Amino acid sequence: MAFFKILFLPFFLFLSGCSFLDLKDDLEKQDQLVTISGKIILDSRSSAPIMVLLIKDDQNRPTLNHYRKIEKSNEFSFIVEPGIYRIYAYEDANRDEKFNPAERAAHTPILTMSVPGMHQKTDIVIKSSADKDLLDKIDVLKKTGLVDIVNARRYLGQVTSLDADCFSQENVSKGLWQPYAFATEVPLGIFFLEKYDPNKKPVLFIHGISGSPTQ
Repeated sequence: MAFFKILFLPFFLFLSGCSFLDLKDDLEKQDQLVTISGKIILDSRSSAPIMVLLIKDDQNRPTLNHYRKIEKSNEFSFIVEPGIYRIYAYEDANRDEKFNPAERAAHTPILTMSVPGMHQKTDIVIKSSADKDLLDKIDVLKKTGLVDIVNARRYLGQVTSLDADCFSQENVSKGLWQPYAFATEVPLGIFFLEKYDPNKKPVLFIHGISGSPTQ
């Protein structure tokens, strides 16, 4: 048994060293991130939620990078990689989370986020009607834009199974040693093992460090 421990120790130290290198790389990537935040300003009161979309302009091909649905606050914030961005916001009057020309909307100027750690604050004023320029840009986005599925798709309440890839041991380790990769590559949310039943009380399990719902 002592001989086994002696052989196992270098192997364990090697794996730990690799993990710490992964963690170092991920932390360095996080230091490069930039923040865009601001407020939504309406020219009149409304009870409708506001959809806020962060668009990344990559070689003239727009990408829907993140989005937020704002209902109880007029503030928004995005933490992203450096790049060139524009933020669109519209009043979701019919609550379908889709923009239509009858809804009030607005967008920011182009935001160039090139300095690591940069924080840009910008307010968006939503006026009584959307201008043609905004409608044209959103139409182009629908036709040619890409959607960052990991960041844009919301998983709150999604029904899944414990065999799902997001609960794999590889992703469990990634959550501990590669937090940046985990946050950008693995779906995040609160998952259900069965369809929600209003007659049952949901039980929320929160796993510990280096744990998962399967453990």
